[in-house]
Amino acid sequence: MPTDTATMAELRATLEELNVLVKALRDKAAESESNAEALVEARVTGLDQKIADLRAKQTELELKLKAPATTGSDDEKSMVREKEARSVLRSYLRGPEVWASVPPEKRALVADQATGQILIPAEMERELVRALPAKAVIRGLVGAQPIGSDKLHRRSLTGVTVAWGKLELGADLPESTMVPGDEYLYVRNIIGSTWVGTDLLEDTDIDLPAEINAAFAAAIAPAEDDGFLNGDYSGGKEPEGILTRVGTASYEIPMVKVTTTKLVTFKDMITLAYEVPEQYRVGGTFLMHPSTELELMLETKGDAGYVWQPSVQAGVPARIYGYPTATSQFMPTLPAADATSGTPYVLFGDFRAGYTIRDRRGVSVQRLVELRAEAGLVGFLITKRVLGGVIRPDAFAALCEP
Repeated sequence: MPTDTATMAELRATLEELNVLVKALRDKAAESESNAEALVEARVTGLDQKIADLRAKQTELELKLKAPATTGSDDEKSMVREKEARSVLRSYLRGPEVWASVPPEKRALVADQATGQILIPAEMERELVRALPAKAVIRGLVGAQPIGSDKLHRRSLTGVTVAWGKLELGADLPESTMVPGDEYLYVRNIIGSTWVGTDLLEDTDIDLPAEINAAFAAAIAPAEDDGFLNGDYSGGKEPEGILTRVGTASYEIPMVKVTTTKLVTFKDMITLAYEVPEQYRVGGTFLMHPSTELELMLETKGDAGYVWQPSVQAGVPARIYGYPTATSQFMPTLPAADATSGTPYVLFGDFRAGYTIRDRRGVSVQRLVELRAEAGLVGFLITKRVLGGVIRPDAFAALCEP
């Protein structure tokens, strides 16, 4: 007997709704001159599609109820199901012969009934997401939140003014010139592949799902950093890169041109910081290429030694005028002394307030066999869905070439 009462209740509601729709279809057939006429009307009204959707949901719920029953607390049940899901995923990774021996109710633990994709278990996905901030720069600065759809409504209101006082005592009503923005940011797919020897697949002592998860986390981190900084959002494949929003328009990240041919000085850095409004400056961070940071570190003040004394304490970021610094290999390097293209090469701002990262649930894995079979290798294609975009351009400022 099924023990998941919530699933049973959902199944009963689905069956009741399905019966109502089927009865409606039969009534139409009885009223019509022919069954064909009733079917045509059902297609036009979408009734047949609703019935098909409910039957698919019925199948999914029945498979869920057939899954092995567990006892204990919710946490214990979750741990048991996670362990079973990992075991089923391991069977899929090891090959079609092993996968064929898995009963349908067990396959439902990792197989998406709607798309047929194989999804990694929920806890494995959380492990992947938790591992990324330690390996990726931008995700560590911004943080990330989950999202339940494939798009995010990016709204903004600028030009809002406030004032102290009580209107009933004669205080002036502040005038605002609000400019609403109304557009969407869409989830993008980031795809990675790894190749594993057939001998490793046959080694039952190896936790293959965990190995692939770790390898993908190490590979996805730099790809995300590049996309979040330089992504061409208009191309339809990449997230919106922060550097692509630098410009002179009111809705773009402000540009601060360097003042000397040396191209990077502490005077420019503090000027850059004070280009950002105070509410974002207090949480600001400098971001630059490692070679730019090195150039600043080597700046001297005569015989008095180096101007900048970075932190030597583990875990404490280096600071410039009290603001932490971070580096990324995907930031532009220092330009030539005679450069005039206006390329941004240092960013300052509150990354958490100015940029958003949203993780879409459902990391899928696909087994690739034919491509390198002669070399004794089996490939795994992993797809992760993530959204990234600038939500407050005024939370940043960029130091640029003249």
